[in-house]
Amino acid sequence: QGTPATGDTGDSSSSSVAAARQDAGSSPPECPRGGPGAAEGISPEPHLSLHSLAKDPAPHRCTNHLEFSPAGGLLASVGSEATIRLWTLPKLRELAHRPDSSNKHAAFSPSAEVLASCGNDGAIKLWLVPSLDLRAVRESAHAGEVRRLAYAPDGATIISCGGDSAIRIWSSSAL
Repeated sequence: QGTPATGDTGDSSSSSVAAARQDAGSSPPECPRGGPGAAEGISPEPHLSLHSLAKDPAPHRCTNHLEFSPAGGLLASVGSEATIRLWTLPKLRELAHRPDSSNKHAAFSPSAEVLASCGNDGAIKLWLVPSLDLRAVRESAHAGEVRRLAYAPDGATIISCGGDSAIRIWSSSAL
């Protein structure tokens, strides 16, 4: 069981996504255009885009989070439609994808054998790599959304923070 500690993530950007998803039947929000450098007329390099490398339809309507595996051979992407995708590097070939109603953030275990994810439903999920088969779920890890999570360097511990302003420590083997 998680051990609550005080703390605030200071991340208010996720509330608009959560609000948009609460509207029954509403589609995920559009991906904002621009970004750093857009005002100065700097555009991203096309070879760095997941959308330019993928076939139609694009892999995500809007990519919310990217995470490199510790050795750098894999990339996990989480989209606004709450789908996790696993890619090989450097050519960005999709290995697997799993739709899930709540994913917003993901983190590889130090061994890269497991990908942890979290999101709006308050759960932490562990996915086997490379298949993305579900290994474990911790329901109600936080009251409300789980905003972020991270593995400790030894892989035995996961720490999470949620919309309930709690920071919790979990044994990765007990999830």
